Amino acid sequence: MANPNSSHHQLQLYRRPLPDTCISFTSELGKKLFCESLSSGHMNCYFKLAAQFSTQDDTAYCGPTSLVVVLNALAVDPNKLWKSPWRWYDERTLECDSGTPLRFVQRHGMTLDQLASMARLNGLNETVTHLREVVSLDAVRTLVREYCTRDDAFLVFNFSRTVLHQTGGGHISPMGGYHPGRDLVLILDVARFKYPPYWTPLPLVFEAMKKVDHVSGKPRGFIELSRLEDPPLVLFKLAAGLRVTPGSPQLQTVTSFVQRWQAWLLAHYENWTRSPTSSPAILYEGCLEFIQALLSLDDDVPLLTTQSHDECPTDKTLCQESFHLSLIIQIEKLPVYNTVKSIFTRIARKQKDKLKRIFPVARGHCELNCVIYNQLDSEHFVTFLLACWPHPCANGVYSDRLTLNKFMFADLTNDVIQTELITVSKHLYVVFRDRMCK
Repeated sequence: MANPNSSHHQLQLYRRPLPDTCISFTSELGKKLFCESLSSGHMNCYFKLAAQFSTQDDTAYCGPTSLVVVLNALAVDPNKLWKSPWRWYDERTLECDSGTPLRFVQRHGMTLDQLASMARLNGLNETVTHLREVVSLDAVRTLVREYCTRDDAFLVFNFSRTVLHQTGGGHISPMGGYHPGRDLVLILDVARFKYPPYWTPLPLVFEAMKKVDHVSGKPRGFIELSRLEDPPLVLFKLAAGLRVTPGSPQLQTVTSFVQRWQAWLLAHYENWTRSPTSSPAILYEGCLEFIQALLSLDDDVPLLTTQSHDECPTDKTLCQESFHLSLIIQIEKLPVYNTVKSIFTRIARKQKDKLKRIFPVARGHCELNCVIYNQLDSEHFVTFLLACWPHPCANGVYSDRLTLNKFMFADLTNDVIQTELITVSKHLYVVFRDRMCK
């Protein structure tokens, strides 16, 4: 007996004809529209997207694949191996938060807000617009015109296919151009097995983006994506030897450290987030618990190090030295520094030596003569790490948009050290989020 599940008995489809609302990009009219739009300057966004245009790898992957196209178009390095020796983005190399893994997307699809969260995790700035009644067609048209003249940022539409008279439900794909004379947008549909790229009226896409997504309960809309350019770190960075990937020998000890500190934060959430500086006892207890949690790490786990200043030469100018030293002084102004310093007077030499291994100083060519790094000790590292550690909400959930406790910024007058704290906090969240959110 033939297998009823064999390919001969399964429904098979090869593409769908475009409805009358859409003009195929490769048709004679589609080519004419392309030439006219190009001459009017409304196809600048097309070329980088077209160079990286992909077909979604799963029928529910329109969101991830659209993101992959944009990431590669913007030349974002995933810092993750694709196929040895190359780093590249495809759906499998995307960073996903614990609430929206690819297996979840495969079963349930993706909302616009979930796409925004994934975009942030992969190094993009994002601005989401849900098309509520207050958003006008003219406002969207103005934005479309702007983005079509750029190639450093892109628009991705989330729309209902039914409004375009296509088969299927909600869909996500990048916009690849605009024809101002006929008010048409080019949709680079990532479901290329179903529909080719097509021109379609912007007012129709506008109506399609106003339809409510039954999963989120919000209208659909669009997302603006561009590269997230974090400012360069000056003093500190995560240690290169830190490994928390599955199978890493460091994974268990790091997980225990993260979850121990998280448990304390949640147990003392109200006092700690309100302002522990108003309660010296809770401030001391928190700093002590953090240091003890650090000391529970295995010896071979470095967490934070200094910038390896091979660009910190022996002929460093006094101006540069003064700038870096001023940042160290700012760390010493953080409310937790004096408490950390007082705890260090009470811990054993062996424990201090261990903390030096957890916080190694990466010296440049200047070695012992480096004025800057001679001023840094483990108290500075612990204070900085404690100040920039991502804090959960009261229910234990970590926000996608990270914020630090306001008390940690008390008395800070230097924007550079504030930026350094926020940037390292983002890096900590990306590295430790799976440990934090278990």
